[in-house]
Amino acid sequence: MTIAQAVRQVTAPLLLLFVAACGLIGPSDEDVTDFCAEVIPVIAEWRPAALEPYATDGFNQRVGQPEQARVFAAFSRLGALTSFEQPRKVGYFTSTGAGTHVVVEVPARFANGPAVLRMTLQSKGGALKLHALDVRAATLGNPPAPPNVEHQI
Repeated sequence: MTIAQAVRQVTAPLLLLFVAACGLIGPSDEDVTDFCAEVIPVIAEWRPAALEPYATDGFNQRVGQPEQARVFAAFSRLGALTSFEQPRKVGYFTSTGAGTHVVVEVPARFANGPAVLRMTLQSKGGALKLHALDVRAATLGNPPAPPNVEHQI
């Protein structure tokens, strides 16, 4: 193997990682918006089992725990979903073997007040899945967190 071949072998994967980290590879804004439009009404049912087809295996394992049923029961105090805005991307990262993750925040209105849904979406193999969810609302006693503070299930 020549030095040039060795450099190409190392440079190509590093360039791909750099491009991914810059947000040039991964789900499009349209894909993220479409996924959120589909999953948010399901989230607002406050039934973890309803999210199973939309979520990663890791998310489904976590919400299958008894304490998470209590979390969803608490979320249900928000009442019925009345509206939600477009998702806003607030973070983006890649993980070897786990795909690309996009963190979005979606302001929403419920019967008992406003909330912010913060979701980590995993893009792997061209499909988006819900990987983590945080719901912040004054009604729940946990107003929206400042940036970079995450309490996720």
